[in-house]
Amino acid sequence: MGLIEDIKKNMIGRIATDDEELRLLAQMIDTFCDGNHLEIGVLHGGTMVLAGKLIGGAVIGIDPFDGYYMDNEDKACAVDPITKVPVTPAVCMRNLDSFGINNYMLCCVKSDPFPIEGEFDTAFIDGDHWGNTPYKDWLNVSKRTKRAIMLDNCDPEHPDVEYVLNHADGWKVWKQSKKGVVLVKEDE
Repeated sequence: MGLIEDIKKNMIGRIATDDEELRLLAQMIDTFCDGNHLEIGVLHGGTMVLAGKLIGGAVIGIDPFDGYYMDNEDKACAVDPITKVPVTPAVCMRNLDSFGINNYMLCCVKSDPFPIEGEFDTAFIDGDHWGNTPYKDWLNVSKRTKRAIMLDNCDPEHPDVEYVLNHADGWKVWKQSKKGVVLVKEDE
C-alpha cells in the first residue's frame, strides 16, 4: 500500500482533495522541500501527515478549526459534511501523532493577519476559496515561501482561486492537475 492510501485508510476523518491532487502535492514537496512546509486549511491533518512523512523539516498548519467557512452563511457548517468528524485541533493532532509526525505546529487562527514569522520551502493553500481570502492567503504565503506553492481548487467552480493564478506575479506554473496547480518562483 502506498503512502497516500495508508494515510487515507488509517486517519480519522478525511483528506479534502482527490488522489491526483495528493500525488501532485507529494511531488511538489519531494522536489522542492528541503526544510519547512506550510499549509493553510488543514481539515483533519491528512496533507500535513503526507508532508511530514516526506520531509525532514517542520510542518506548519494554519486553520481556525471552526468548521467550514464560518464567515460564509451559505457554506458554513460546524463539522465536516462528508465524514461528520469535527474539524478540531484535537482530531488533527491525533492524526499527526498516530503517524509519528513530531515536528509540527498548529496555528488555530485565521490566516489573515498572518500569524507566524519565518520562511518555508513549500506551501499548500487550501483554505477558504471565496471572496478575497484566496488572494490574501496568496499575498501572505508568497512573501514567505522560497520555492513552490500549490493552490487547491483552482478551477472554474472557484473563480476567486483562479484569480490568484492570474495575478501571481513573479511565479510560473510548474505542474497542474484538474484542480491543483503548483507555482514556482520564476527563477526556479
